[in-house]
Amino acid sequence: MMKPLYLKFESKNNAESVLLSNGFKRDEAGGLHSDSVLIDVIGVIPGKLVVDSQGNIVSQGADLPGWHVNLLVPDDYVIQPPNAVVTVATPVRKWAGY
Repeated sequence: MMKPLYLKFESKNNAESVLLSNGFKRDEAGGLHSDSVLIDVIGVIPGKLVVDSQGNIVSQGADLPGWHVNLLVPDDYVIQPPNAVVTVATPVRKWAGY
C-alpha cells in the first residue's frame, strides 16, 4: 500500500538536501527520482488572483510560503529527520485517489 505525503520545505535547496539524504537520486536533467517513491515537485505556490468581471487580472496575492513537494510513498516510509519538513494540512494539489 502507498500513502501520500504533502510537504512544505523552507526552500528548494532545503527540499533537495532532505530528499537526497532520504535516498532520492538526481537524474540527468537535474530532477530528483526514487525507485520506490513517486514525486511531484510543485515548488512555489502563487497567491490567489483577483479578476474583474471581464476576466482581467486586477491583482495577485502573495505567494504561499515555502517550497512544496508531494510524495506517494510506501506505508512504512518516514522522512528523516522528521522535523525537516512541515506536513501540509490542506494541499493545493493532491495525488488522484488519495
